[in-house]
Amino acid sequence: MLQNYISGKTDDAIYSAYLSDYNYAFSHKEPLEAVTSHAQYIDKCKAETGIDAWFVYDSGWLRLIGTAAHSAAGGLAGDFCRRVCR
Repeated sequence: MLQNYISGKTDDAIYSAYLSDYNYAFSHKEPLEAVTSHAQYIDKCKAETGIDAWFVYDSGWLRLIGTAAHSAAGGLAGDFCRRVCR
């Protein structure tokens, strides 16, 4: 896209919209990776034990205990899934 913009094949409005979409997607990369990781763990749990785990959406916990504790909340969610699968 940058090459097209530099060469004049893409105008300012199209390039600006592209950058806006790119920045939006990039800013959501970390949460998407967390969701993907949890989903993979649940699939692995099912394959190894035959027990269906649940995906626990932790945003309510994050609001309760603060976003600085995100990794702790993720750890708690993972621990919960591990305990459910045993």
